[in-house]
Amino acid sequence: MKAKQQIGSAHVIVTVILMVALIGALGFIFWQNFVNKKNVVAVTPATSTAASSKAQISATAPDKYSGWKTYTDSTVGFSFRYPADWQQTTTSTGVAFTSPSTLAATQGSVNGPGRDLMISTAKKSQAPANGSSTAGSILAMQAMQNGTNTSQYFTKEYTETLNSINFTEFNMIAQTPYFSAVFSAGDNYVAADFGMTPTKADMSVTTQDILASFKLN
Repeated sequence: MKAKQQIGSAHVIVTVILMVALIGALGFIFWQNFVNKKNVVAVTPATSTAASSKAQISATAPDKYSGWKTYTDSTVGFSFRYPADWQQTTTSTGVAFTSPSTLAATQGSVNGPGRDLMISTAKKSQAPANGSSTAGSILAMQAMQNGTNTSQYFTKEYTETLNSINFTEFNMIAQTPYFSAVFSAGDNYVAADFGMTPTKADMSVTTQDILASFKLN
């Protein structure tokens, strides 16, 4: 009789153990499929929202060239951006661009209105004669490539690549010193002479943005 009671007790213990194991397994399955999954789902939208917000901020970043005009030389094959309120004038040496402040400050000057930017072009194969209207910066570039003395043209030379254009830049020597950037466009040289900027170090944010906007068409 005592043996039967012990066997019955053992059966109860085994049953309890099995029930506990079954409840534990069911609890783990519930946690795995519902609680943990819910946590993962809760994190995902937050990550997506952060990425979406970042993309939105990037998309709405202000365009520094907003409202600017585009000058295009379809013959030589280049273009650049400049402020809409700058005055554009065609001269004997190229195309001049003058800001309102420079125009006001130099109005009535014996040398005429100042030029914040002068664009000149010249064929690489045609060495200009003395007294020609070719820009001094292009003469400097030609002199450099010919291996002649360039000390009469500039005090310092720089190189810079912007929009895949290789610029050769000079602090030019003249009655009024100016900074110039020259680049190659097909069979031509193009010079961007910043007449109101004595040296590269004197470039304003506006003139830096103009130079950075040059593109070959």
